[in-house]
Amino acid sequence: MGIRDSRFIVNTDEKDDHFIFTLPVTWNSRPYEYAWAKQFANPNDVVLDSACGICHPFKFYLADHCREVHACDLDNRILSKEAIYQDIVDVFGKRVADSLPVHYFDGIHYCRANLTYLPYSNQKFDTVFCISVLEHLEDPVMVQAFSEFHRVLKDDGQLVLTFDYPLINLARLQQVLAEVGLQFSGDVSFEMPTDVVYSDLYALRLFFFRALLKKK
Repeated sequence: MGIRDSRFIVNTDEKDDHFIFTLPVTWNSRPYEYAWAKQFANPNDVVLDSACGICHPFKFYLADHCREVHACDLDNRILSKEAIYQDIVDVFGKRVADSLPVHYFDGIHYCRANLTYLPYSNQKFDTVFCISVLEHLEDPVMVQAFSEFHRVLKDDGQLVLTFDYPLINLARLQQVLAEVGLQFSGDVSFEMPTDVVYSDLYALRLFFFRALLKKK
């Protein structure tokens, strides 16, 4: 299995429980998702962490490894360095927040944006990341978000996604990709492995699917 394979995440996949800072145990999929997604962060790239969250550290990793980093979220706090700092304090503690380099706050292009209308020019990004977000959107909204990702990606760009399953309908996902002009990059498997990673923290048992996409 290669890093470009789209498939369910399994227990033998690389994981990183300390990603910029130690991740909460309730974020049990993030150590796997981040460890996989980070492999697509390249030093010369212009990248977007879409629906990035406020305290979530993936955008900070990108700031250390990519030429230009944009991060957008619908939450108004994304526009405030003080609010980002405070959310890190609330989730991870003041000591962690105070230890972070200033370029995590000043060196990232933060923007408040809806995924259905991204305020970026056509073909701006080498890579767009979206970690465990799209499955929480209503179908028409998800379709429009995929259309926007297609628009802002360079022709040779890549889209790095993860989903909670069964919140994402994988058959519908394939239909949407065909509709908007995206396709899987590398091999793809929808089979559920025996050693799949899952979470019972919520009412519904969740599994985690990763997808690497490109334009057709």
